[in-house]
Amino acid sequence: TRNSLCVTPAECKSLVSGTGFILEGANECVLSCPSGFIREPDSRCVRCISSADNSYCNGTCRDKHIQSIEDFKLLKYCSRVYTLTIYNIQTVESKGTSFQEAFAALESLEQIDLEFTIRNVKIFSTLNIFPRLRRIGTTSNSSTTIEENEFLTELWPSTQQRPTIQGNFNIVRNARLCIEHITDFINYTTKREPG
Repeated sequence: TRNSLCVTPAECKSLVSGTGFILEGANECVLSCPSGFIREPDSRCVRCISSADNSYCNGTCRDKHIQSIEDFKLLKYCSRVYTLTIYNIQTVESKGTSFQEAFAALESLEQIDLEFTIRNVKIFSTLNIFPRLRRIGTTSNSSTTIEENEFLTELWPSTQQRPTIQGNFNIVRNARLCIEHITDFINYTTKREPG
């Protein structure tokens, strides 16, 4: 790959054996589109939009913005998401989707590439509802923000495999989240970061 901030799609094509593509989001010139991306006619690789027609992009999904309990089903076939934002969900808003059904949709999620935000969500007391999540962030520009979640009392428990986080990690105004849980998680993450 080659950083393409100063490389046009035409230059990328000529640099990589006449078949180079600009990778959306990563600004790289690549020989072929990686899994979860599709090739566009203008020499770009763009993230695949997950649907039954394309076998859910092999589990790779684009940005997901969750604003209701019902929206959790959007993650059902996603093992990898570029950006995941969950915000403004109240406990009384369930209109047909049970909490159990909603949380089951999170069981396949293993990686969040760029940004993970949980803000003002009143249905989480812990983040163990993401049981298979192994990685948050793939670059130093990645960001995790956990903010103003009134009922959150712990991040990932030490009894569960916790995700590795790369990039910025922001925990802001979570009224019931004790500093010991935050410190424990940061210490765990620091020990696991590659050298």
